[in-house]
Amino acid sequence: MGQSSESVEEWARTAHFPFPIRWGAVEDAILDRRPPPLEDEQGQVGRAILKAIVLLVAIAVYGAGAIGLAAIALGSSAASGIGSDSWLSLARIAFLVSLVALMTVLAVWWSDGRRRGPWDVLAAGCTALTGSGATLILLVGRGEVGGLGALTIVAALGGLVAVIVLLAASRSRTVGRRRWSIDPMKDRRYLAARQRVLAVLEERGLTQELSEGSRQQLKNMPLGTWHQLDRAPGE
Repeated sequence: MGQSSESVEEWARTAHFPFPIRWGAVEDAILDRRPPPLEDEQGQVGRAILKAIVLLVAIAVYGAGAIGLAAIALGSSAASGIGSDSWLSLARIAFLVSLVALMTVLAVWWSDGRRRGPWDVLAAGCTALTGSGATLILLVGRGEVGGLGALTIVAALGGLVAVIVLLAASRSRTVGRRRWSIDPMKDRRYLAARQRVLAVLEERGLTQELSEGSRQQLKNMPLGTWHQLDRAPGE
């Protein structure tokens, strides 16, 4: 679905909102519109560099299992010595990072009301596959698993359990909701757009039901989390 050409202010001033306001739907509508640039934005070159840095960090973290698998393959094929030990040390670090990333995915999923993000199952599945592949390489290539093998087994089993939990216990998918992106500047635009929408709704007198604490919470919540303030029917 393409983004609406209507500005967030135009939409907020004319749209009909139910009572009580469904803040998740409001945020989804904001994210469906193209936010205007901010006055203090960096130039295109600076923004591209920032995006590249964030992308590289994301690949290093969420692709840590693949890095570990490759390191074990190289370390197992190398002659025993400094080169082999270096690759295996890298693999240990990589699989530790992959486990931390997996736990982060599950923690965010839980805190988000067990709403599954579009990449959650893929991240968990990659951890399971790379952990399994690394364990197999250690068994075939070195004849033992050792401490590193125990780590890869934990990654394989943890990833598999995470996939099952995410598929079986999720309440819904977070379609259209953003947890993070590779473009921090665009996220800043959306945060600013949310503030403008909230100001318009306050002008229209549609936020009178909110306490001052709830208004402040709306201003400070990360992208994709406004739905957490929605009340269930009958509450």
